[in-house]
Amino acid sequence: MQTTFLLYIAKIVYCSLRGNVWNYSMTASDSTPTSQIAWQAHYRYGLHTNPSDTTTRLRADDELRLHSEIIRHMAGGVTLTRISDGVIVYSNPRLAQMLGYTPGEITGQHIALTKSDVSKEEITEQIMVEVRANGMWTGDVEMTRRDGSTIWCHTTISLVEHQQHGQFWLSVYVDITKRRQQEESLRDAHALLQAQMEELREQSIRDPLTHLYNRRYLHETTPREVARSLRDGYDLAILMIDIDYFKQINDRYGHLAGDVALQAVAQMIQSNLRASDIACRYGGEEILCLLTDTTMETALRRAEDLRLAVASHQIIPAFADARVTISVGVAVYPSGSHSIADVIWAADQALYRAKSDGRNCVRLAAAREVGGNAFASDCFQ
Repeated sequence: MQTTFLLYIAKIVYCSLRGNVWNYSMTASDSTPTSQIAWQAHYRYGLHTNPSDTTTRLRADDELRLHSEIIRHMAGGVTLTRISDGVIVYSNPRLAQMLGYTPGEITGQHIALTKSDVSKEEITEQIMVEVRANGMWTGDVEMTRRDGSTIWCHTTISLVEHQQHGQFWLSVYVDITKRRQQEESLRDAHALLQAQMEELREQSIRDPLTHLYNRRYLHETTPREVARSLRDGYDLAILMIDIDYFKQINDRYGHLAGDVALQAVAQMIQSNLRASDIACRYGGEEILCLLTDTTMETALRRAEDLRLAVASHQIIPAFADARVTISVGVAVYPSGSHSIADVIWAADQALYRAKSDGRNCVRLAAAREVGGNAFASDCFQ
């Protein structure tokens, strides 16, 4: 809504308050250049002419009555509020309808009646600053109806200055409650969709049994971790972990006990890793750990700590005689000119040696085990 239109509304409201347009428009104070409203009235209606010009007066009076009716029946609410005491000196019937009052009940009441944001002192000061700087303030305001419910109104406020009567706020309210509700519903739907997408994303990269990452995530994240390690100049360590005699656990205690063992070992491994490390269920009872910024010596020590932790705990509480241990193969990247896929293959070969050496132990990949498997290299291309 343009400033000129707001001033036009203000003029009509002022005139209706005075009850006699001629008395209002011809007072000495109203004829001064500081009164925008008087200037508007004089300019548009030619009230600077001789009052005896009956034709001009009647034409101005008819047009004023016509537009006064427009204000009364316009789709938006209108108020004129005295700034000095916050009293609403004029309101049109539409505003009363919007707020659940009868016509005339709002006029004469304090602006706090609506319990809107514009009645708050800090908001009032912000509005005054913007009105003086830009001629008007526009924003969405929540207002309270008579029954306690609230509506949202897109509100435009301009400052009306009158030399005799002081400063007023001219406010025009357009009910946008339905639009706000629709926007809120769209935001909620968007948030729900985002949450569902995130949940689907998690499901796509997590193993449902152990809640570790799966091989898909391993393939996605390994190239990034390799690039970061080469850029920052640190080593990556691969731990390939396997639960010893897992098939015998399933056969003797049941598959549910096997699941419990796998979950417990996975949780124990995850709790012993740093936030920068990654644990994935590599396949069956095998778990791969990618340790960032880890030397060979540190990797061997951490692998041994994990082995001891599993061996010293009662992994399957329902079966006191069930003894669960792990075997671990360790390899470090970079290793010569070989790829990360070759290093993973080497860690897997070291794991097989740990099993061949009696299980429940840690073995480091030998140099001859790194770089000899074309199929492993293809997996990470």
